[in-house]
Amino acid sequence: MKKTLLIIGGISTIVILFAIWLYLLLFGTPKPVADVFTNFGLFGNRSEPIEELPLPALPTEEIVDVATDKLRQLTVRPVIGFQEYAMSTTTPRRILYAESGTGHIFQINLETGEETRLSNTTVQNAQSASFSPRLGYVAIRSGYQNLNEVQLVELDDSGSGQATTLKARVSDFSFSADNELLYSELTTSGSNGIALNPKTKATRTVFTLPFQAATIIWSRDGITPHYVYPKASSKLYGYLYAIKNGVIVRQPAAGLGLMGSGNPEYISYTTVPLEEPISFIYNLSTDQTEISPILFEPNKCAFGTKTVTHLFCGYALTAYGYNFPDDWYKGTRTFADRIWMINLSDTTARQLVDPLRTVGRELDVIGIQVSSDEKMLYFLNKNDTTLWQYEI
Repeated sequence: MKKTLLIIGGISTIVILFAIWLYLLLFGTPKPVADVFTNFGLFGNRSEPIEELPLPALPTEEIVDVATDKLRQLTVRPVIGFQEYAMSTTTPRRILYAESGTGHIFQINLETGEETRLSNTTVQNAQSASFSPRLGYVAIRSGYQNLNEVQLVELDDSGSGQATTLKARVSDFSFSADNELLYSELTTSGSNGIALNPKTKATRTVFTLPFQAATIIWSRDGITPHYVYPKASSKLYGYLYAIKNGVIVRQPAAGLGLMGSGNPEYISYTTVPLEEPISFIYNLSTDQTEISPILFEPNKCAFGTKTVTHLFCGYALTAYGYNFPDDWYKGTRTFADRIWMINLSDTTARQLVDPLRTVGRELDVIGIQVSSDEKMLYFLNKNDTTLWQYEI
């Protein structure tokens, strides 16, 4: 009997020791109760103060990735206007842009990727902006309380900027090659093109139009004439006009939904004759018109800065339909554009990049600009108004 009890006791001891060893193997050394259970004193009085960890300081400068693929995104902020500046061939390129909603001005060094804020002058509900070709001024439209005021901001070293509100009823605006601010002013009988000296604030009338609903493609090189046409709609007939030295001359481009622009040697324009829009290229020297290999829309295209036969465009391989450009202007239609270079002399097109394949995103290209050496393209993505760069 005693022998049986000893055997049972020995087996029990072995089982208990094995259980303890297994627990320690799985869970480690037991922790103090205070470390295992939640401190319910958080819900009542607490004798020890809660330690507040300091928040990390916000950086004064950000770094933009400017050294990866040829196609790259430069901003995450929404942008309403931008301009590249290259002071010389030995200094790095930089691009200035205005932030949507605030009108704050930022600069990106395109060599190092450093981004800094140049002006903290706030323009309430800033909607569009144009930079002077020579660094110093930016015009910003404010939609605050539907006043649609345009403010001329002079950039200074302090970062505060000096803002002057234009008194005119400004329809649209842009800077000329002479650093003048060009804007259209609505009148009772039409609209006037005005040039304003940003330093002296003196103005002069450049041209007068007999209608108000006008789209003006302002000349920024001082050589190309200004181009004007009625606001485009696929249901309205339009005509293209060139304005040079105050004289308005009708161009050989007309039709439903007309949109057009040009350089000193070529005019590119689009009409919507039937169910699909068609684009054409008109040679000013030969008086010949050819069908364009891609669709032209002034907001999606820009003429070359060094080669007069080059035209760069965002264009999607899809059906546009007879409601173009109305549905695109309203925002009910978007496009997954590819970027193309068109040779205007032989009406051929070469695809430069397909963003959807390269970066995996659909880009609806607007506001495209060509660098002065024609090595870079800059544009906005209409879907989120971020700023992008493509290295040609």
